[in-house]
Amino acid sequence: MPYPKPGVYYIQSSSKLDCYASIRHGGERVLRGESLDPRQYSQKWRLDYVNDADNSTSTLVLCAFTEADSKDKFSLGVNSVEQYQPVYGLDSSQSWFLKQTDIGYIVGKLSADPVYTWYLGKKGEPIVIINDGRTEAQSWQFVPADE
Repeated sequence: MPYPKPGVYYIQSSSKLDCYASIRHGGERVLRGESLDPRQYSQKWRLDYVNDADNSTSTLVLCAFTEADSKDKFSLGVNSVEQYQPVYGLDSSQSWFLKQTDIGYIVGKLSADPVYTWYLGKKGEPIVIINDGRTEAQSWQFVPADE
């Protein structure tokens, strides 16, 4: 499966198909897994690569996610790279890695030793980063969205 092209996407949980990476309009900028509802949530994310995904020989590619609908144009990131940190909409851009799976892509953060990946417990909960060797990393799908 090739990496998605740079563009605008809904980021859908591969295991919870009714959950999309979402930030409520006018609320705190915490990324949550919510149903598709662009009237209530920022759910379109611009995917841009930091390195060349088409020609990468690595199993990981680096990218950034920027909100694609509002005038704010915030980016997804974490305040610190540690266990159970929520993903937020931040004013500064951060890099994430993508790693291909059979059903989508793992989204995560590299750090000095452990690797932290996106994790959604239940619908409506914040998407956090975890490093938990007991839990298989969750996969996410990139569903093309109209710009």
